[in-house]
Amino acid sequence: MRAKSGPMPSLTDLAEIGGMSLSALRQLFLQAHQTSPMAYIRNLRLTMNYDNLNIQAAAVLSGYTSASNFATVFRKSFALTPSQVRQHKLRRFKSS
Repeated sequence: MRAKSGPMPSLTDLAEIGGMSLSALRQLFLQAHQTSPMAYIRNLRLTMNYDNLNIQAAAVLSGYTSASNFATVFRKSFALTPSQVRQHKLRRFKSS
């Protein structure tokens, strides 16, 4: 899931590939990762390295059509805005 960009397979597709029901896939995923498949995918998209991109470009690459929607979900997930994370990274880079 991490390496390939573009449309991701649906959970139904993944369950079919794995030869199990959708509910079984969700249950196994929750046991293995302590989160739902959709929350896991959302977290992967939000934590990708977008250091050289503006917020709109990062939003589009993360699957969001709106930079404000991306920033809202990001802030709810990490208690920081994307800009705050970028500023923190810049301060760490300059101090090293």
